[in-house]
Amino acid sequence: MTDRVLLTGSSEERIKTCLEAAGWHKGRRVDMTGIRRFYASGGITLPAGAVRFLREYHGLTRSWYLNIPLEKQAGRAPDIEFSVFPDGGWATESYFKPCYAEEYAEDLKTISDCAGEPLVWVASIGYYYSDSVYMGSTDKLFVLRDDGVIRTYYSVTDMLMWDFDHHPGWEYVTMRQD
Repeated sequence: MTDRVLLTGSSEERIKTCLEAAGWHKGRRVDMTGIRRFYASGGITLPAGAVRFLREYHGLTRSWYLNIPLEKQAGRAPDIEFSVFPDGGWATESYFKPCYAEEYAEDLKTISDCAGEPLVWVASIGYYYSDSVYMGSTDKLFVLRDDGVIRTYYSVTDMLMWDFDHHPGWEYVTMRQD
C-alpha cells in the first residue's frame, strides 16, 4: 500500500495525481512480450491502439481507495478498480480465453459494430458497476457500461472524468496492489 496522496486542483489534475500514484508517468512504456503472448493464447492479435494503451497503462496499481483511511481499507473493496489485462489477478489465461470467446462474444460484436472496427477487450474499470474497456486501431476507448450503454472516450483522463466530476470531495487517494 502506498501512503495517502493529496488530490488538489481540477478533475484533470486529480486524475493525473491518481495515475502517478498508481505508477504512471509521461513516456511510460512496458515490455509487451508477455502481453502479446497472453492475447495470442486466445488467438487475438492486438491492434495498434490497444498496444499503445497496454504499453502505457499495463501494470499500474489497480485498487484506488479515495478518502478512506488506511485502517478502514482492510476487507473493503476499492472505490475505483482500474484493471488492465493481463493483470496477474483474475484475468489469467484459463479465465480469459473462454470468457473472451464465449461469455463476452456478443458484447464484443455489439461494441465492435458500434465502433466500426474490430476491437479487443483491454481493461475493466469500476467497482459496483464494472465497465469493460475495448480498443481497436485508434486511441479511442470504447466502454461498455454495466447497464449496456456504450460510451466512447478519447483518453484515460476523459474516461475517468465523470467519477471525479461527481466526487469533488475526493481529497486523497491510497493505492493497494492486490
